Amino acid sequence: MGATLALKQSLVTFLDLSDLSRAVGFDPEQIEKIELRYGKTRARVSELFRVEPNSTGELALTGDLRLAINAGEGLLCGAMRVKSGVSHNAGRRMQGGRLYIEGDAGENACNQMQEGFVSISGNAGDNACRRMRRGVAVIGGFTGRSLGYEMLGGTLVSLGKIENPEGGGVYIGLDMDRGTIILPANTDAPPGFTRISDCDLVFLRLLFLSLRDAGVPIPQSAIGGVFTRWRGDALRLNKGELFIPQGAKQ
Repeated sequence: MGATLALKQSLVTFLDLSDLSRAVGFDPEQIEKIELRYGKTRARVSELFRVEPNSTGELALTGDLRLAINAGEGLLCGAMRVKSGVSHNAGRRMQGGRLYIEGDAGENACNQMQEGFVSISGNAGDNACRRMRRGVAVIGGFTGRSLGYEMLGGTLVSLGKIENPEGGGVYIGLDMDRGTIILPANTDAPPGFTRISDCDLVFLRLLFLSLRDAGVPIPQSAIGGVFTRWRGDALRLNKGELFIPQGAKQ
């Protein structure tokens, strides 16, 4: 059974959603009793949200949640869908399950992510996927100043233009140890990475098809395209890799 939480009134301070990560799959009556940190106090879910069952099996949150922090933090299993933008730490330390953010996410999205799947349809703030270890994260819009900093593993897919909406450059894969970052076309490969080859890899097509099946808007050109592969960073041990659609800047 799933549950839909509809925000009753506008938030006036930060609302910590981390305690909802363990509530995926709970009955609505159980969810209503959970207490969340709201500013300097705590409030029951029933005080903040109208809780109703749904048939999707997901824990869905609706309303303007741009002041919500820690959405999906530590999520173990199941699916959480936030039909709004959120503030910082979305998907931090996730250990499994699926998190869908239908809007922007603030700083530190997917920070130290251990496993699972995250889809952010809008922009992501600074330090997205920092020290990510496993799993798949997809960012549909712009990114903050740092993307994939100190990545330890996993797969990061950036579909939007690599451009900091606040101005200035974007540091991609800085001090990246392992893992894979897939970037949009016409992206400059960052310093510390060396071009290896142009390739048409089956696993990339399968990844994009699986993302499309999961509801992520993947362009057809990516599914059937040729990518340039780059290796590097983390003191030039060359264990991190980037894939950029052919035609990217040299």
